[in-house]
Amino acid sequence: MKYLFKRKMNSKGFTLSETLASVLILILVVTIIGGGIVVVKNAYQRITLKANAQVLISTAITKVSDELKFAEDIEGTDTPTFVSGNNSYKMSFVNGDGTTDNLGIMEAYATGDNTQNIQLLSTKTMTDGLVPSITYDYSSDDKLFTATIEVKKDGTTVSKQTITVRPLNE
Repeated sequence: MKYLFKRKMNSKGFTLSETLASVLILILVVTIIGGGIVVVKNAYQRITLKANAQVLISTAITKVSDELKFAEDIEGTDTPTFVSGNNSYKMSFVNGDGTTDNLGIMEAYATGDNTQNIQLLSTKTMTDGLVPSITYDYSSDDKLFTATIEVKKDGTTVSKQTITVRPLNE
């Protein structure tokens, strides 16, 4: 009877408990690494989105301030119209309606009896679904334009900046 409980030592394999313990450790390591990859990927996407929004807002500010700097014959205070110093058209800035050809900030030119809207920035500058919008006004007392440009993604503001521009010709 004493031979029934005597265990035979076998050095050719692992016991069931050793195998289960190593599988458990392996599962924990894979879970930790997988979670870390997801965190790094999400952080990378956030940083990339913020960087692309900064590039887009910088480009939009440059384009808008160039037009406002050379504006002439300014009329109105809220969303004023003015003669563009770049192409001599009566124009204003409006926001696009979100369609493919009308994204972001539009230049609205009054030509004769109709208005033609032309996109200020190309669609190639609006990466990652980012879309710029503008609100602006003109203070005739201070002779200053104040424009707020927002960059949004799916309706959420990613970046926002306000600029003031004094027209050179006023």
